[in-house]
Amino acid sequence: MDQANAALSELVNEGTITAEEQAQMVLGCYPRRRSEILAPFRDGEPFEGLALQHCEEFEMADPAWVQFESDRDRESLAGRQAGFFRAVFTPSLASTLLRTRSGHSDAPARFAERLEERLTRRLAATPTDSSVLVQIVVLSKA
Repeated sequence: MDQANAALSELVNEGTITAEEQAQMVLGCYPRRRSEILAPFRDGEPFEGLALQHCEEFEMADPAWVQFESDRDRESLAGRQAGFFRAVFTPSLASTLLRTRSGHSDAPARFAERLEERLTRRLAATPTDSSVLVQIVVLSKA
């Protein structure tokens, strides 16, 4: 995320996006603690018609990093990680462009391409493992 923020600042400096657009870019994700996930189901009671069947947390390896450990190919690692970022997070970031650049239908695609380019360059310079915490919650209708 630090590399993505730095890449966004580069896009402001080159004029691809405005500082106002960057300031409006927010990713609405928050990894909840297990206690927060389970809070509505205290004492095993259903909540809002749902019953908790299973809750599991585990760290999932970054497949791009696993490959990098074997081939040491920084460009491949960076491209895969930046591509993941583009697919998962860039649409949310680009949504600010849709509101502020009405009439410029190519702005989100240009933004996505330039952000991915900048992010790929930055990630190749400093390879990093991007493992993620996976949380699985299985509910049933009570």
